[in-house]
Amino acid sequence: MNFSSSPGQLQPTPWCPPKLELVINPRQRLVVLSDLYLTECRDGTPVQPFESLGRHIALALSDWQGDGHLVIAGNLFDLTAGRDLNPDSPDGDFEPTVAQILSSNVEVADLLKGFKEIHAGEIVVIPGARDSRIAWDATLAKELHEITGCSFALEVEAAISTASGMERVLIRSGREFDDRSRPKDPYSLGDTPWLAHQLQELVPRLSPKPSSTLWGMSRLEDPEELSKLAASQIVFKKVIRYGSFGLIPLAAALLLRIPLALSLPGVSRLRHLRILGQIKFELIGATTLIDIFILLAVVLFVTRRVYSSLAQSDLAPTQGRDKNLKARLETERLGTVGYIGFVCGHSLQPEITAVGDGFYANTGAVLTSLGRTKARLGLPDYFCQVAKVTWLEVDAGPTIHARLVGFSPEIRRPPSDRIFPISIPSLPRDATTLGSFPNGADYPDIDQKELIRLIRPRRIAHVATLGLGLIDLVSALTPPLRSRLRTVLEFLPSTVTTFADAITALIGVVLLGLSYGISKGQRRAWIVVTAAISVGVISNIAKGGDFEESIGLALLLLYLLMHRDSFAQKGNYQRIPMRALRTVLLLGLTFAIGATSILIYDAIGHGLRSISVSGALLASESRMVGAPSVTLPNLLNQFISPGLFTATIAIGVYLVAGLFLPYVSEISGGVLRRDTKTESTKEEIVELYSRGTLDYFALRDDKDHYIAHNSLIAYANYGQTCLISPDPIGPDTGSREALLELVRTLRSEGKSLAVLGADERWLPTYRSIGLHAYYIGDEAIVDVNGLSLEGKKHKGLRQAVNRVRKYGYTVEFHSPSTVTDELKEQVIEVMTRSRRGDVERGFSMTLGRVMQSQDHDLLETICLSPEGKVVGFCQWVPAPGIDGYSLDLMRRDTGEHPNGLIDFMIVETIEYMKQSGKSALSLNFATMRGVLAGERGDGVSQKLERMVLKRLSDSMQIESLWRFNAKFDPRWAPRYLVYDKLEDLPSVLMAVGKAESFWELPVLGRFLNSDGSTQRKSSSDESVEA
Repeated sequence: MNFSSSPGQLQPTPWCPPKLELVINPRQRLVVLSDLYLTECRDGTPVQPFESLGRHIALALSDWQGDGHLVIAGNLFDLTAGRDLNPDSPDGDFEPTVAQILSSNVEVADLLKGFKEIHAGEIVVIPGARDSRIAWDATLAKELHEITGCSFALEVEAAISTASGMERVLIRSGREFDDRSRPKDPYSLGDTPWLAHQLQELVPRLSPKPSSTLWGMSRLEDPEELSKLAASQIVFKKVIRYGSFGLIPLAAALLLRIPLALSLPGVSRLRHLRILGQIKFELIGATTLIDIFILLAVVLFVTRRVYSSLAQSDLAPTQGRDKNLKARLETERLGTVGYIGFVCGHSLQPEITAVGDGFYANTGAVLTSLGRTKARLGLPDYFCQVAKVTWLEVDAGPTIHARLVGFSPEIRRPPSDRIFPISIPSLPRDATTLGSFPNGADYPDIDQKELIRLIRPRRIAHVATLGLGLIDLVSALTPPLRSRLRTVLEFLPSTVTTFADAITALIGVVLLGLSYGISKGQRRAWIVVTAAISVGVISNIAKGGDFEESIGLALLLLYLLMHRDSFAQKGNYQRIPMRALRTVLLLGLTFAIGATSILIYDAIGHGLRSISVSGALLASESRMVGAPSVTLPNLLNQFISPGLFTATIAIGVYLVAGLFLPYVSEISGGVLRRDTKTESTKEEIVELYSRGTLDYFALRDDKDHYIAHNSLIAYANYGQTCLISPDPIGPDTGSREALLELVRTLRSEGKSLAVLGADERWLPTYRSIGLHAYYIGDEAIVDVNGLSLEGKKHKGLRQAVNRVRKYGYTVEFHSPSTVTDELKEQVIEVMTRSRRGDVERGFSMTLGRVMQSQDHDLLETICLSPEGKVVGFCQWVPAPGIDGYSLDLMRRDTGEHPNGLIDFMIVETIEYMKQSGKSALSLNFATMRGVLAGERGDGVSQKLERMVLKRLSDSMQIESLWRFNAKFDPRWAPRYLVYDKLEDLPSVLMAVGKAESFWELPVLGRFLNSDGSTQRKSSSDESVEA
């Protein structure tokens, strides 16, 4: 191997070519690992913050028997760690040699030195972000080659022999997918990405020793969390440590409180009780506990504020939540040029995922890193040591078999790692197959808990807030138990209990009114509710010793505080009619509870005289407006009068405040992009990646668009529901990731989500992220080459078509560019007459415009009368997924024409497509066809659905449309309505009704807007940076 090149050369060095081919013969194994971060020891101390795991991978691979090859996909060494100890010392710029590093990692050195002899294979080292010098430092590369006999390359193409031929797998370091470490010229000494400056300049100065605030920053599992690490270390190393000195004034307060407790007025009034002595000390203990609680609350508040304020800054280019996303997208691209797999490292996130017909694998790391995890007692996130050893094994056999293997060894941990974290991320203790391809599971799979982490806390808090609000309101409008009231009056005057009762009624209204905001994760609602609950805990005890309600409120308060991150939505203004409706419901509920309380109180014998129902209603109503007109017993009147009046005032405030306090935010309209510099336009995405029959309808003018990862999602906002149609368009991986990002955004902002007209092939993806699907009908897709009008089966259709031809009707085919103005005017006139001046309908299966020049790929079927006038037409949009077209619009003139005009246009179109070499034609959508045909089961619910649909078919053409489509022998493609949560289904159905512009069951494929003038204004030309 030639090592004669000098550093800084802007061309490949002789020893490290851009690509190296490695042949894996049958019964051989390819092992790929990365990110060992090996460093040398000085005076017996490793030059790194944490324990090296090299000996663990050497021990794990020692059990491997057989031939094979080893590829180290980047970061075998950490050549930046030599400055971590003391940058001010004379040897701060010390450059370790390969021999010194390997002598400090004996087990790894033995593995590399003996590999060729034991396994009769090659070792290939790919330079990574931390050992990039291998590509241009001839001395370093030569020394490593002489010791281990390894080869070098920027990427390795593994040709794996299988029964079906050679399968190719590409291996890289992965640093090219990280903006912080992507090299412009990997062979240049002067090429220093941002990560190199961070490791060589920031790390030595900010974390020179273990007591430093940023100690371990060079081993962050996610380098983007550097600011969070600083905030967390300040909290745990400074604030909490010095917060313990707060116990000193507490001890002093306890000593001073003993003589003060003996002179409390409340204690002197209880001298007749035998347990007075015990009460004194219980009061002292209780007040001291309150002080401790207040101190802890203050410390917790301060720590969280310190953490949140410091954790916001970004100290590096951001890569997003998923560090392997770009690599997966690259895998999909490589699949189009013949690769079955793509492997890399760098991100420290082990993964093996099926991508199309191939796989993507990230080898993870052999490393102790610093990872973020949840801390106990509501403290800020804590950074603990995470030890993981993972690698990839690829076996050559009848078929390629790849598996990701990993385990977490035992390491030495500081005591704080055992105290503060709730749990430490880890793998099984023994080497375990985490995931495999092609017959195993992906690793990691979609985290269902992560996707629903906002839904469940909001749902539970919503139900609890609603229930406790109702209980508080009932409790405030009901006199307390006399025995408990007497005990409370021993400490508090009656005016205080009456005031507390009014406050409790106020709290009940607040909880009932804002429970909806809690369900949507609204931050203002959360703040008001937590404040109200805090007051309600005290008011329930003060008004009559209602400890049960206080305990319930305290538990709800604790739950809201524990899940505070689920309530961060800013929101938009709620519509006045909905707020007014809720106000009326609250008034009615308060009035009913008040009247019922009066009747029950009188019925159980506490009243001085019998109260009629009308009297109770009048008493409740008059007290709500502050003008009592019916006399009530003193105890009842003492509590119900202020309670009803206060509740009424609170409901009025709720109505007015609702005009200013927002609930749910709107997803931005127009074209929402993640990266306007690299993403394609929506038209380009539809043209490149269209697979479904509805994809072209994503270009409707009244749909907004989310573009990410070369994928397009068309949607529209209808109130609190984001309605998506069609399914995401784009490459498999990109469209799936775009959907996940949009779902996370919608759920975080409290929006309902629905997909209208979802294809069956997308259902596994929807269900994997917690969505639900409901069958709504079938789309008829005709095989144009398989349809024949010959034979008895199609006698009626054949006769109808021949009859129209006999009368002299003809059909012309155009594209929008070939349609003359005169012909277009006649088409618009036919549309206007057929709709009788009504607006065109549709959303999911219509385009919303006719014969526009921008839609140059459309097919126009125009039927002409014997006189040459337009009497009918069909507009078809391209559907590359079926190699044909999909029906957009079908209209016929209302004048006297022979029956079968529509049949004639469809049959002529089929014949035209045969001659053009097309394969399929998508016709109308048949609502609930499978239910009517008995194909969806024969249970009670299906029978009930079938009965209702048959009754509705008399006026809504549900069954007749199915029969019409069936004449053409189509295959039926099921379509579904996908929704997020069951409680959102009513709002989803309302959104569908608004989108399709009618409330009856939809016949979706046959309606559209003629020129877009009646549709809502499009904002598709806007470009919004996300």
